Amino acid sequence: MTETTTPTFDPLAMHPMRLTHDAAMQMYADFMELDPTVLRSGRYLHRHDVERSTHDRARRSYAFNYCPAVVDTYVTHLFARPPIREVGDPAHERMLEEFWANCDGRGTAMTDFMRREAVPQQHAFGLVELLVDQPVVGPDAPVTAADEQAAGLRPYVTCVTQQDRLNWALDGRGDYLWLRFAEPTPDDPDCFCDDPTGSPLYRTWSRQAWYLHDDEGRLIDSGPNGLGTVPATPLYFRASRKQSRWGISALTEIAPINREILNLLSLKQEDFANSFGQMTVPVKREHWKDAAEALQSLGSRRLLLFDPDGGGKPGWLVMDVEHIREKAADAERLRQQIYRIARLTGGVGDLDPGQASGVALYISRLELWALLTTTAAHIESAETGVAHSVLQHRLGARYRREDVRLRVTYNKEYAMMSPSELLEMADQTVKVFGPVSSQMVRAALKRVAKQLLGDQHPQLAEIFGEIETAPLN
Repeated sequence: MTETTTPTFDPLAMHPMRLTHDAAMQMYADFMELDPTVLRSGRYLHRHDVERSTHDRARRSYAFNYCPAVVDTYVTHLFARPPIREVGDPAHERMLEEFWANCDGRGTAMTDFMRREAVPQQHAFGLVELLVDQPVVGPDAPVTAADEQAAGLRPYVTCVTQQDRLNWALDGRGDYLWLRFAEPTPDDPDCFCDDPTGSPLYRTWSRQAWYLHDDEGRLIDSGPNGLGTVPATPLYFRASRKQSRWGISALTEIAPINREILNLLSLKQEDFANSFGQMTVPVKREHWKDAAEALQSLGSRRLLLFDPDGGGKPGWLVMDVEHIREKAADAERLRQQIYRIARLTGGVGDLDPGQASGVALYISRLELWALLTTTAAHIESAETGVAHSVLQHRLGARYRREDVRLRVTYNKEYAMMSPSELLEMADQTVKVFGPVSSQMVRAALKRVAKQLLGDQHPQLAEIFGEIETAPLN
């Protein structure tokens, strides 16, 4: 092993980019699971000048959270059909199939791992590092790939999100020189302990070794890295053009708008609580106490007593509630804006159907198709990188990525329109542009058939054949 010691350091030290985006990372995590604990903390309520604190509003706050629904919709489209993995080299097929059947060492298949963990976090945080490691057993742990294979060890993959990733350094190509991230401590097996959870641990990978430290920077464990590279593959939602190895979240624009909806609903609720009418009653000052008790016994709890000198009669002070309606309308407009930003205005199975039509609807669906297609390409590339790391562990560090003969194909057939909408659009196209080619008509009919029957229908191939041979007038 080349590196045998580590200097004393602060494992919580953050890379400047990570430090700059720390609050944003926390917001993305919170809005993916906006539970009552987050709401009651008041973390996302704006304190106004007339408030000493937001504690009372936080205690009563509620929210409509659209962030997880947007992410779930994207993920559902991407996994509407199982991904296809084709290995070009028979010598590697068994190795990769073993890995895909149990990719995380806990019995999870690769498709399930990507659907449940990697892809949702890719959308939420903008970048997930898919890190391929191999179990280490005892002080005489295997060093070479042949030693690992002889010991029956198998590679496994874990997710390191941009929130978990604390510090790193890159070379001129944007590859890691080293990477540090937080990982949970295993629970205490003692069933009589007070708290089975512990402080996080901090794992560092360099090109020569890996290290595990506690939260005080003490070295707990270490070992060699025989690959000569940090075995992390980036899975981007969208890669930053300004910074290497940084991803842009799908929630970058949506989460702040959702936070504003939370504030509008909180203020609306507060205004509503203060909008009840107040009864005004003329009573001589010396009789205020008795009059208040008598009137409240009749049912009124909100009284304003005033001395009737100069005249007066009972009445009501009623608060103007128009601004409450305006807050509700603003929240609704922001909700619709979230769907527009997410390109989810009217697609089949989407969150806000029927909110757009004509050219605007068509463009929105094209943008959604482009977004999902690009995301699918990112996932396919990342899976190829993971396969390369797996084969490096099994065959040795010299195995190059360009030697990986693997084709991964994710779903790119997205149900953007219902069959009736497809037919209507075809009819409108003919009306606007005149007669179209027979090939275009046949393609449109095949698409309608697939939408109606699904691509696994046993008679779909026969129907496609009839479409190809049928005469078209």
